[in-house]
Amino acid sequence: KFSALALMPNPVNTLFTATEGKLERSPRFREILRPYGMGDEMRIALREGGLTWGFICMHRTANATPFSAAEMTLLGGLGSHLAGGLRNALLLAGKTPGPGHEAPGVVTLTDDLSIVHTTPNAAVWLDEMADRPTGGAPAQAVASVAALLLSRERDKAPGSLVSPRVRIRTRAGRWLTLHAMRFSSIEQGGQIAVVIEPARPEEMAPLLLSAYALTERERNIAQYVLRGMSNKVIGRALSVSPLTVQQHLKAIFEKMGVHSRGELTGRVMVEYHRESIPGTSGAKINVVTH
Repeated sequence: KFSALALMPNPVNTLFTATEGKLERSPRFREILRPYGMGDEMRIALREGGLTWGFICMHRTANATPFSAAEMTLLGGLGSHLAGGLRNALLLAGKTPGPGHEAPGVVTLTDDLSIVHTTPNAAVWLDEMADRPTGGAPAQAVASVAALLLSRERDKAPGSLVSPRVRIRTRAGRWLTLHAMRFSSIEQGGQIAVVIEPARPEEMAPLLLSAYALTERERNIAQYVLRGMSNKVIGRALSVSPLTVQQHLKAIFEKMGVHSRGELTGRVMVEYHRESIPGTSGAKINVVTH
């Protein structure tokens, strides 16, 4: 699985290697790859600084030679560079979104992920997504979050029924949050509802701070700063001295290109979302916090 691959020391593997050359041992190969004329599969987690920013999945045709160790090494060596590119892309300004649309929308689906109904607001968001397929199938992000809900329901583990959430970036550069839930119980045949709405600044802050290549401790301190906490309060929360907090803040300011706590807040909470604030596109915004 991609989630397991992201945690491995070497985040590259092939199906041929994982099955010791016996692809038939894999249910995925038997049920999905072979029926579509595919053979070996290689997956690479794009990792940088301890964080995974994306994945690559490559396939060989059924009669082709499996991926070689040299090919695995090549793609593995490119992984951190591609991860850095994805990370930097998060900091690039997107296109200016169209005016006015901020309302949530809902897509309802059956358990086989067939679309039952799409509200008008959801249709607007779907049109802005870059991954909308043809033929009436749900957008990839919609299908993914709904499938994650189904997986959690099957597992029935503690906390497994917590509504799964994903974030995606649209063609216009806006960030959306999608979360899936049941209208009613499984026994009653309840349909799946996927809510699509603009991502809130507090949801985007951890991702943006990671994009600036902050360390885990620096991200924690920056998020405390965004909540308006003083160095003394942050120090108590993290069991470090206020001086240590200030030293971390200095590194944070340097990485983010800001000079004060107020500018840090402005960078995360305002400048990153300026496209959705009337009259602020391309403007420099100064924020003062108390």
